[in-house]
Amino acid sequence: MTKACLDDYDVEEVLAQVHSNVTHLKYECRKEKPEWSDVAKAFPSLSSIELNCYSYRADQSRLIDAVFFAHFPALKQLIARGCLVQLEGVDPANLSQLETVTISSVLDAEYLSVFGNLPKLSHLEVSVQGTSLVFDATSASALEFVSLVLPSVELLDIDLKAVNSLRKLDLNDESYHFDKDTQLTVKRLSLPDSLDELRLSLPCVDGLPDNVLGDTPHMSKLEMNITTAALPEKMFGNLLSADELTIMLKKPTPSLPDGLFSQLKRVDRLSLRMNNSPCNIGCLLHDELTVKELALSNAKGVMSGFAQVKQPALEQIDLFGASIDDLGFLNLCSDLQSLSLGSIQGLMDTAVFPQLPNLKALALYHCDGTELHPAIRTLSQIEQLTIQTCRLQALGDLSAMSSLEKIVIDDVSMNLNPVNPPELSGLLTLPAFKSLELAINPDEEEGYSLEALAALPPGSSVEISLYDNGRRSEMLQKQLAVLINAELTVDQKRNYWQQLLPLKFPRELPIMDGRFYLTFMEARYTPYKKQALAWLRQVAESTVAKRPLDSNSCIFICGRSGFKSAEIKAKSAELGFSISKKLDDKVTHILVGNNPKGTAAIDPEQHLLVDDTALQQFFQQEAPQFLQQESAVDSGMIDSVLEMLNSPDETSHRVAIEMLAQGGVTSAMLMPLFLILKMTSDNGLRAQIKALLAGHGSELFQLAVNDRTLFNTVRGDNGEGWDMGEGPMFKKLKGLLKKWGPELCFDFAKHYFDRYGEGLLLVLTQKEDSPQRLAIISELIEGECLNWNKGCGFNGQLEGASEKRMTDSHRYPDIYMQHQNMLGEPKTRLPKTLPASSKITELNLSNCYLGTLPFGFELYTDVTKLSLRFNHLEGLPAKLAKLTELEELDLSYNHFDEFPKVLFKLKKLKRLDFRRPSQPDYRTGYGSGYESVAVPQAFRDAFPDCEILED
Repeated sequence: MTKACLDDYDVEEVLAQVHSNVTHLKYECRKEKPEWSDVAKAFPSLSSIELNCYSYRADQSRLIDAVFFAHFPALKQLIARGCLVQLEGVDPANLSQLETVTISSVLDAEYLSVFGNLPKLSHLEVSVQGTSLVFDATSASALEFVSLVLPSVELLDIDLKAVNSLRKLDLNDESYHFDKDTQLTVKRLSLPDSLDELRLSLPCVDGLPDNVLGDTPHMSKLEMNITTAALPEKMFGNLLSADELTIMLKKPTPSLPDGLFSQLKRVDRLSLRMNNSPCNIGCLLHDELTVKELALSNAKGVMSGFAQVKQPALEQIDLFGASIDDLGFLNLCSDLQSLSLGSIQGLMDTAVFPQLPNLKALALYHCDGTELHPAIRTLSQIEQLTIQTCRLQALGDLSAMSSLEKIVIDDVSMNLNPVNPPELSGLLTLPAFKSLELAINPDEEEGYSLEALAALPPGSSVEISLYDNGRRSEMLQKQLAVLINAELTVDQKRNYWQQLLPLKFPRELPIMDGRFYLTFMEARYTPYKKQALAWLRQVAESTVAKRPLDSNSCIFICGRSGFKSAEIKAKSAELGFSISKKLDDKVTHILVGNNPKGTAAIDPEQHLLVDDTALQQFFQQEAPQFLQQESAVDSGMIDSVLEMLNSPDETSHRVAIEMLAQGGVTSAMLMPLFLILKMTSDNGLRAQIKALLAGHGSELFQLAVNDRTLFNTVRGDNGEGWDMGEGPMFKKLKGLLKKWGPELCFDFAKHYFDRYGEGLLLVLTQKEDSPQRLAIISELIEGECLNWNKGCGFNGQLEGASEKRMTDSHRYPDIYMQHQNMLGEPKTRLPKTLPASSKITELNLSNCYLGTLPFGFELYTDVTKLSLRFNHLEGLPAKLAKLTELEELDLSYNHFDEFPKVLFKLKKLKRLDFRRPSQPDYRTGYGSGYESVAVPQAFRDAFPDCEILED
């Protein structure tokens, strides 16, 4: 088969010739022309056409209709992506040679039956526009595989009963449409007995017919993924067996019929995943049905009849949403090898756990408790244990789990209710432990006790995953592997691991002892190689100063020296020192080279270590030189209580609240208590605080104390790996302005800001310069600088950010600098009266999410220094010229499309930072595709003494 490619750019030139040898044509088309007749004349031997239309407008997409098929009656393969296909009027005779058809958009699916009587068509994939689909096929059809995508279909009329060649049918609505409420009416769905695989992935269905499968005795795969539908009792007809049967019901449905599986005798893998669909599991899993693998899940827990289940052949069970009382049937599953239990309240506290003698793998999901159930911890035959998003304080003593080799602990919670990480020392009690996979949320990391991992036995495999921080995950994982396998004492391993855990980058490594450096040198851990060599250099200089090599010296070489062995031997003979092949008592000096081995035998405190440099200096008779290197005052009872209340530690809050319950509350304690009340997720603690605050403050304050408004979900990870930032706090507090009143909202925002360093944005956007607002803003004055950046609270979004995150935040601030567009486009306002009461010569407006300059900036006429760095300004207002004293201006990292003309009016300007003034390119960032705005020569000529920084 000879292939050719055609594009609109060269279409006229190509079609001017006849290409009789081309049988396969790939055509990238965007225009309505040329005519299909012209293409057919130029390519008379085509048996395969692949059309790709990239028009951005549907009404300009290339149309494939009866005319097209009339010009290509010999086609065996048609692939049409992005083109619109119209089947009305198509002559089936022009389709008779087709074997494979893939069409991304059929306009009139009511004529789809034109493909139903073709003698060679075996493969049909069609995506349907419109609301009606009619598809009839006869016994003359050769169809083996049919896939129909139905995003907008409301009437389904399919009769394929006579197509005895059909093996696989896929009717789907595409998963991302599953939240729509479209009602799909099934007029007919008649399928042949030859069908081996069926997938029905549809929205709300009205009228699923009985006997969909007719007399089909066996199927390899049957999947029904339906938003909501009433399933008829005889839907599966006379189906006797299936290798894999899946029913997924996303929304509430009527109860599943008890006899739904009455004809079934065998299902190897049965999966029932429902949201709120009542069903009697005992009737569905009747005694004549044999199941090997079973997955049951029901979010609302409305499954019943577990006591009737008798499935001794079960080898694997995934059970979610059941109750503890439903687990008794597991005792009859003597062959069970794999068990997953999820969302079963009280599982860790129940007195009875099923006896499962052959169980090899156990997985627990969303099951809470103090520690693993004692019965679980005595399952000596378990080889793998998975614990995912379970709130456990500890694992417990696992010494009885003598076969347990692998543990998976996944505490990554995709919602804003993170789990409590378990204490991991129980791992050290496992007799046969080999591997651990540990996944942690970033906001859990500091509270997660990982110290025990360093004491795991040598050879242990540990995979650490910090969600959305692959670089640091890999770093910790490699460091831990070094320590686990090193010949160190347990205390040394723990000590080193504790020092390494908080480090984000290798450069943060503090000064360590020699044993640490030798260990990581032997492990070839390159990130610390620079620090290790610097240590060795210092030690070597000290060694030479203490005891230079002489005729009484014996040197042992550990690792690869830069000197050739023959050279060292020659120097040894010349200078009188000896060389030892092993580290024994005769050795006085150890030459530590690259990739040393056996460093555990080296005592850095006792042995004299040298490096190649020291050895070279000795050889040259150079004398080496050596180089080395708050108490808290108690304040009084009230101040102590306030300090505890203002602490981020909830334990301190509890202590303070217990003290206040005996001693009473002062006015200074009201807002700290109120902040804790609105931020804690502990209902008991809230009840205590409400009791303490009863009767205090104004009426509005009391209303706020007793309402249900909480702020415990406005901070932390947004589920995508970065902080939610100002958005949730700003939106929620803005909605409370009328309910709580500005005074309380501002006071709450200030206390929130003092605690968390953010949350003040609402105050900064207010129009009125109230005394309260001015007092809050006055705390942003640092010397003669108004630090608006500090008050806006966006620094947390970029703190510790990678270069990619910085680039993304610069280009897409609406995505990366706020959560779910909760901020919109906030416009902050500088106080009008502040320039008269305070001398402000500097405005720090950097990283304030500014699309325009704050209102009132032009009143700050004494300003000599202005930073607008890292905003998304596209232009500057003419009012900027009123800052007549301005000498330094930072406009870097903004969205300018042209050089701001107002800068010509800033006559005293001495320094302009204009680096990266435009959005980064969406593909290359600041690379080759970046289009930076240049500082014009006219500006340079007008300001010859101005220092200009640019890309």
